[in-house]
Parts: sequence; structure tokens; C-alpha cells
Amino acid sequence: GEDSSGIATRKVVGALATITLLLDLSEPEADQEYQVVLIKGEEGTTGYAQYQAGTLRLAKGGYILELETTDDLNGFDKIVVTLNGETVLEGSF
Repeated sequence: GEDSSGIATRKVVGALATITLLLDLSEPEADQEYQVVLIKGEEGTTGYAQYQAGTLRLAKGGYILELETTDDLNGFDKIVVTLNGETVLEGSF
């Protein structure tokens, strides 16, 4: 939405990537959840990929996602937050 904003950080130490998102989003309907997708490259081009990073949870100060993974997230620079398949916020590292 127009009033949505957030902070995203990515830290890589060895094979471990830590991604933290803190987002200011409106509260969704009771049966809905915000999903986070990381994107590499441009859709329709060689090397394009999506990574399902998880579901945002409500925390003090906004919605948060904390992800630690050994998956190779090199090049996944775009962040897309969706609600019911609709993009509500986009950003990048």
C-alpha cells in the first residue's frame, strides 16, 4: 500500500546468510498472511529465480521476518511482499 515501508538487512558469513525484514504494513484480514519472496534477475531472462523466504509475523513495531539459511542467495537482491498473491511492497538490498 501507499503507507507501507520497511528496513531490510542481509548479512553473509561463510555459507550462512541472515536476512532480517522489519516492515510497517497495515494489519491483514484474520485469515491472511504476508508472504516474502526474494527475486534474482529479471523475469523472462536467463538466471531469473524466486526464493520463498517465508511469512511475516507481527512483532512490536511492525511485521518481521528473520531468516537464517545456508541456501545460496547470492544475487537475490529484490524483495517482494505479497498478500493473497498481490504485491503490496517491493524493495531491494
